[in-house]
Amino acid sequence: MQPTTLSSKVEIYIPSTRNVKEPTDNASWIKKIQFVFSKWFGGASTRYELGTYLDSTDNIVEEPITIVESFCTTNDLEKHMPDVINIAHEMCIDLKQECVAIAVNNQMRYLT
Repeated sequence: MQPTTLSSKVEIYIPSTRNVKEPTDNASWIKKIQFVFSKWFGGASTRYELGTYLDSTDNIVEEPITIVESFCTTNDLEKHMPDVINIAHEMCIDLKQECVAIAVNNQMRYLT
């Protein structure tokens, strides 16, 4: 049996705040994205990091973030890229963020 090569990678960065600086429980978003990534791409990994960025008034915002990632085939990535964008956009609206980040093949994109 030949191993499947998973040459693409997609990540969603899940904020831990609502309205930029208000702490929020993001557990439901973590579980939802783990589920859909596992369904779309066959599995997912989750890691926890500290993220920083400048808000629209040039104040630094520092917050714990959760990154859910999947390695996948190029075909699966192309097939589900609209779904990835839609779920990131939905999360951005729900958490009242200025933007959320996704990374596709090590290229960061900010979605509003």
